Amino acid sequence: MPRGQPREYDQQKVKFLGTAGDFGTYSFYFSHHITSGEGGMVVCQNEEDYNYLRCLRAHGWTRHLTNSAEVEAQHPTIDPRFLFVNVGYNLRPLEVQGAMLKVQLAKMHAFNDCRRDNMARITTAMRADPRFGKVMAISQAAEDTNPAWFGVGALLHRPYVHQLTAYLDYLTAHGVENRPIISGNFVRQPAIAAYCPGERPEDYPGAEVIHTRGFFIGVHQVRVDDATVAKLVDVMLGFDFVPRKTVLVTGASGMLGRHVQDQVKNVNPELLQADAKWVFVTSKDADLCDKRQVERLFKRHQPTHVLHCAAKLQAIQVMTDLPIDFWLANVTMNNNVLSVAHEFQSWTGPIKVVSVLSTVMFPRDAEYPMSASPERLYSGVHHPAAESYAAAKRALCQLTQWYRKQYGDAFTCVLPGNFFGEYGDFDEATAPLVNALIARADAAFQKQKQQRQEQQQLLQQQQKKEKAAAVASDKPFSLKVMGTGRPERQVMHASDLARACIWALDHYDENEPIIVAGEEVSVRRMAELVCAATGFQGGLSFDEGSVDGPLRRTADTSKLQKLCPGFNFTPLVESIRATVEWYRRQQELFAAREQKTAEAGASAFVSVVASSLAWAVGADKRAAASASVPTASATHLAVPPQT
Repeated sequence: MPRGQPREYDQQKVKFLGTAGDFGTYSFYFSHHITSGEGGMVVCQNEEDYNYLRCLRAHGWTRHLTNSAEVEAQHPTIDPRFLFVNVGYNLRPLEVQGAMLKVQLAKMHAFNDCRRDNMARITTAMRADPRFGKVMAISQAAEDTNPAWFGVGALLHRPYVHQLTAYLDYLTAHGVENRPIISGNFVRQPAIAAYCPGERPEDYPGAEVIHTRGFFIGVHQVRVDDATVAKLVDVMLGFDFVPRKTVLVTGASGMLGRHVQDQVKNVNPELLQADAKWVFVTSKDADLCDKRQVERLFKRHQPTHVLHCAAKLQAIQVMTDLPIDFWLANVTMNNNVLSVAHEFQSWTGPIKVVSVLSTVMFPRDAEYPMSASPERLYSGVHHPAAESYAAAKRALCQLTQWYRKQYGDAFTCVLPGNFFGEYGDFDEATAPLVNALIARADAAFQKQKQQRQEQQQLLQQQQKKEKAAAVASDKPFSLKVMGTGRPERQVMHASDLARACIWALDHYDENEPIIVAGEEVSVRRMAELVCAATGFQGGLSFDEGSVDGPLRRTADTSKLQKLCPGFNFTPLVESIRATVEWYRRQQELFAAREQKTAEAGASAFVSVVASSLAWAVGADKRAAASASVPTASATHLAVPPQT
């Protein structure tokens, strides 16, 4: 058993380093466990390999082999003093190196005991300092191992990758010698670029972490006093660390994800300044239901923050008809994102995760105002419509809270009310309430506008009969709204929710989700505002035979008001007007593309017709010419070329 080995270890598990495989290698470079100035040692398991190694070490020579006489007898025509049976190198140590090693070997166990003791005291002191866990992690022994450390390997956490060079200069200036871990990512070395041009450093994310955030300092083979350990720790943690976050946003192609992008890139460009990097990912970048793809996503971007907006959802009826599909898809992607974020903290440092929930997770018979407290949030059954999607959102909330409870992870949730806006769904059957009203009202407005244009054209002809027909064709019609219009709902523009999520990334870290909900207005009032924004003047009609649902679904937003008192929602009139303008621009762009496609098709058709006509004229001329010339009895039919 190695000296210093804890006695409680199972002796059957004890192995010296280098004995697990066929060969083991050791360096005798200066500052390693023992040193001869240069060189090293190879160990092996059997005599055959031993002789092979000795041969390679000395030019392929047979000298000093344990079976040299046997080998020499196989080559009687060659002087045995100069018999070379293999390729080889001149790697034999000098006598002075051997003398050094003989002395060093006698001290090795004492050296190793000192290194273990020094490492243990450095590690204890580092972890006892509250600054340590925020900025870096240090190497630790794997289970059932007791290494003799000759260096403290350390990784700065992901937010401080930009400061590695400055930090190492700082350590050197304060008398703490340091070096890279091994050589960093070796794929970055010029030799690899010269001989392996297809290799890319980013394909080795683990090595990239070591290269961009790693370093180590030596652990002496003689005991370091406690005062020196304390000074070392104070220097290592006394640097002015300034974090720079990397935010990974999932579901970036959805309505909320697009509005987060707008906030970051257009509305608040200061979010893209030197203190932050934003990465927006969609299903094209990774399938979040495949954990391996999620791991590759985290390896590539190494986020410090995650805003999890992704979800699988469709029309309520579709989700109601396919509960298993939507339950499995949503639960799987949520589990993958949270579990990978948790696991990656061991080598990136703390990762803050903010997940977006949905009010569908509230119990069907919730008390109002709805609260995010566990006794109110989990106390009843879901509404049967889209029940599996609601259950998946509730599971996401609970999973978040369990990660906080069991591991202390900085995971939390935002629970939004109804929201609408640009980039969303405008299908009347599946869209959010306001978006559906906008699509319906704009269609009615366009129809009304077309009627009036036709009426004006007829009136301009100044004929009584046509005038009477025009007046008769101007039949008023109204915008149909499902239900009575009396229910009240809290609605907000998607940009407001995006701002709240961005705020939560830095300022909210509590167990309960924070509710974000906008102004509470009746469905009738929403429809009136939409009609005003679109210019539709036909009035409203209500299908009172349709189910209204609860008259109110008020959510308690007092926590947001308390924690972020300066947060103001965009006025509903302004939000609806902006959404209508965006929707109409998209309609115009779509119409222009359709027109361009139609024109291209018409042009191609004209070209085909012209070619066919030209061929037909030519065929007639050829037929007329051939009619005056005697031919064989066979009849030849010309066939037009295929287009």
